[in-house]
Amino acid sequence: MKLSNLALITLLSGSMLSTAMADTTTITGGSGTVNFTGSINSGACSISPESVDQTVDLGSVTKSVLESNGTSSPQSFQINLEDCDLTGLTNKTINITFSGAAAGTGSDATLLGIVGSGAGAGIQITDSNGTPVTLGQATTSTHVLQAGNNTLLFSAYLKKLSSAEEVTPGAFTSVTDFVLSYE
Repeated sequence: MKLSNLALITLLSGSMLSTAMADTTTITGGSGTVNFTGSINSGACSISPESVDQTVDLGSVTKSVLESNGTSSPQSFQINLEDCDLTGLTNKTINITFSGAAAGTGSDATLLGIVGSGAGAGIQITDSNGTPVTLGQATTSTHVLQAGNNTLLFSAYLKKLSSAEEVTPGAFTSVTDFVLSYE
């Protein structure tokens, strides 16, 4: 009798459990996609993910600031390098070359051009010493590397074009690419 009671209790417990499980409803809350990107380079350092693609907000600069001062306030940005292995580097230095469409000719050729309804200015990039960077040429300030992590400091600001072109208010964008070269 005890064996049949135990079998009955087991049977009832199992059917209650399966009833409880049958009442469980799964609700899908949406879905998405995760994209992974990156690259493998042959340099001495890895470029940290936040430095590969970044946005520098130059702010909302008044036309009068550019016309009276010629420049806006500089905004800092940096390129973070990780896991630097200096083996094989003679000078243990790095140079950076920024490229992009120039704002004009002559002295304006060092300025990065802007696109949009805003006009009459370009973007000046400077290195950590405040030295203007010339587009398409390696930086003149030498950055000495340490093994491990390194931070390369830069700034950018709007600069009125030297030509007689008037500054036109409006939104703008600009893009520069950079290439690292090790010595």
